[in-house]
Amino acid sequence: MNTRVTHQDLAMSLAWEFNTLLPGYFERDRKAVAGRRFPIIAPLPDQAANTLPLNNKFAQGPYIYGVFARDQIKYIGKALEKTVLYRWIRPDKNKIAHYWSHGTTSAKSKSTIEKIADHLRATKTPVQLYFANYQTLFGLVQAKCKNIGGNTSEVEKTPPDIFIKELEHYLIHRLQPEWNTQNKRVGPKSAIAFCGNYWEPT
Repeated sequence: MNTRVTHQDLAMSLAWEFNTLLPGYFERDRKAVAGRRFPIIAPLPDQAANTLPLNNKFAQGPYIYGVFARDQIKYIGKALEKTVLYRWIRPDKNKIAHYWSHGTTSAKSKSTIEKIADHLRATKTPVQLYFANYQTLFGLVQAKCKNIGGNTSEVEKTPPDIFIKELEHYLIHRLQPEWNTQNKRVGPKSAIAFCGNYWEPT
């Protein structure tokens, strides 16, 4: 895992900090994980599904986000929803309370939320969720392409959702976050493969 890249390097803002593991569990209203209990990490979303990030609250998506623990990047993902936190918030099976839930679509694999809970139990140190939106990332990648003489027209023609998908793929392949399981072995084939390292000086 590449531990040298910080959230500042990646031009990411703080969306949330998880620093507490509350007693008990919750179950989701989803058939694929019926009966499976998930840990409750906190602080809980204060406005249910409408909870806004702590910083850069009104940045428009889509987004790339990174989960950091002890200043090391643990997970990289993308969000195409209306806010970066909307992807992380789900109601319980009774559709009353809202909790943090991520990577809980599989009945077998350990979810991101469970990994965060494991970290909180083991280290008693917080986990941060950082993010950057398309507008910010597009400008940085475009500038990088220009600086290295790359194909800026391909980047410019890429729709925002595809751009974010390709950049997520690149970042996972390049940074090898511990908690990611896909897109680690082979990088993307687009122009982003040559200028996705927007944080590195030319």
